[in-house]
Amino acid sequence: MDGRTEFAASSNGDRCFLNRDAATGRSIVLHRGSPASGGHGTRLSANAFVAHRSFRPQHDALLAVPARLA
Repeated sequence: MDGRTEFAASSNGDRCFLNRDAATGRSIVLHRGSPASGGHGTRLSANAFVAHRSFRPQHDALLAVPARLA
């Protein structure tokens, strides 16, 4: 996943990245679990991530990405 931007990391080792899906051009979020939990990854559209993770620190971190990239 080249070009991904990490936007959140938790104290337990989970990490969240923003990227663009090469096939569709849409923004996607990759959530990578901590190594201790097996390190499994989940991919969601950015819109689905925001809808499912509202009011969590990762939600706020994703919404702050455009300001960090400007």
